[in-house]
Amino acid sequence: MQGISAQSLAGSRLPEAKAIPEKAGRCAATSVLEVHPRLDNGGAADDADFDNGTGIDYANDGYQVSYNREEALIRSKPGDPVTMCLVEIDRDCGPDEGGRLFLVTNGRTHESWILPDAQHKCGG
Repeated sequence: MQGISAQSLAGSRLPEAKAIPEKAGRCAATSVLEVHPRLDNGGAADDADFDNGTGIDYANDGYQVSYNREEALIRSKPGDPVTMCLVEIDRDCGPDEGGRLFLVTNGRTHESWILPDAQHKCGG
């Protein structure tokens, strides 16, 4: 994702909004709450647990998930400032069903990723 960041989509300025963006092209400033394996093993996660996927929770109640091991997420730490931009809303999903794709850039690591807000289409 060379050269693509949430800051470039936000116009190189920190967004004032804190809530999860609801319209494509809108951005919000929030922070990382927790990075965890996609599948909960009921205990402390070890490095191998991320081989089944990665999840990340944000302070604004946002969430992203991947079936892959996402090193950029794993390098993120609780409290890291992030810029979160909504880039796509699946037309087949209802307003409360997920189906949103977010571009997020970590302000500490300067790494970016694009991931959905649900493991399955429309949260199902």
